[in-house]
Amino acid sequence: MFYYWYLAYITWRDYLDTDRENILRPLEIPTDSFTFKFFMNNIALLLLAVFITYIVVVTLITLQISSRERRRQINATTPPPPHELKLELKTVTNPETGQVRVETIIQNPVRDERYTYAFYLIVDGVRTTVRWHEETPFFVIPRPSANKKTEVLAFAKSESGSLATLRQIL
Repeated sequence: MFYYWYLAYITWRDYLDTDRENILRPLEIPTDSFTFKFFMNNIALLLLAVFITYIVVVTLITLQISSRERRRQINATTPPPPHELKLELKTVTNPETGQVRVETIIQNPVRDERYTYAFYLIVDGVRTTVRWHEETPFFVIPRPSANKKTEVLAFAKSESGSLATLRQIL
């Protein structure tokens, strides 16, 4: 682009240098063949420089607007980061039946948010019982054996997609 502006400037300057005494009169289109071609080449170079400048400016403005619009769309569609949940497991053993009631307590709940809860019962490293996500924050397991390692893995999930897990040995 700058090259064409430079060429237009050089040719225009050369044209004016050849006709210094007539510089103040209105621009006349020359009649002889060589000067006419020189004049038309100069006009063509000037128009080409203006056109290329226009294309470059329009392209830059379009790219700037499209990148700004793209950032705006990305920001509008990106959900806020999920709330990090903190869990606590409360276990209560029934002395008569020996069953254990495991309850998940969310220590930092979000107001008006609904949660679902899931549990895994793991005995000696093997998942034996699974309860998928329900709105009930507790479940009851049979009496754990004294000689087996019994663990509970609890999950809490919010409507907004936050998920927390907690593992506890019974």
